[in-house]
Amino acid sequence: MNNCIFLILTVIFLGSCNHRNSGKVEKSMGNSISEIQLATFINTKWECKVAEGCISSYSFGTNGESIFYSCESEDKYYGNYIVNNDTLYIHNFVTDRDSLLPKESDHRSQEAKYKLILVNGKLKHVERWVYSKANSLWEKDRFNFDDSSTFERVK
Repeated sequence: MNNCIFLILTVIFLGSCNHRNSGKVEKSMGNSISEIQLATFINTKWECKVAEGCISSYSFGTNGESIFYSCESEDKYYGNYIVNNDTLYIHNFVTDRDSLLPKESDHRSQEAKYKLILVNGKLKHVERWVYSKANSLWEKDRFNFDDSSTFERVK
C-alpha cells in the first residue's frame, strides 16, 4: 500500500514540475522557438518571395500538420512539424501529384526533412535531409539555402 501511495505522489509531483516548466522560453543566441512560440505556429501561414509573382509558403495546422507550397513547381508538399528547443523541424513526405502514382514509382517526390530557425521574426532554413532509398537512411543534403530566402508570417 505504501508503495502505491509513493507511486501516486511521485506521478503528481513530476506532473506539476512539467506543468510549471511548460511556459518557459529558452534562449539560444537570441533566437528561440519555445513551447509558447509553438502555439503561435498553429494555424499560421509564412511566405517567401522567390521572384516577381512567385511566392512560396508554409502553412501550419493544429495537430503538427504542415503544407509547403512551392511556387516554382506549383506543388503542395504535405508533412508534419515539431519544435524542439530553438529549432523547427519539418518532414515533407507526399505531394498532390504523388497521390496519383503507385508507392513504388520512381517519379514520386523525395521525402525531405528541414531544419529551420526563427531569426528576427522570420523563418530561415538551416539544413535539408533527404531519404535515400538505395541506402535506406537519411542523408544530409549539400544544398545551401540563400540567406535572403526567409519566410515571414502573413497569417
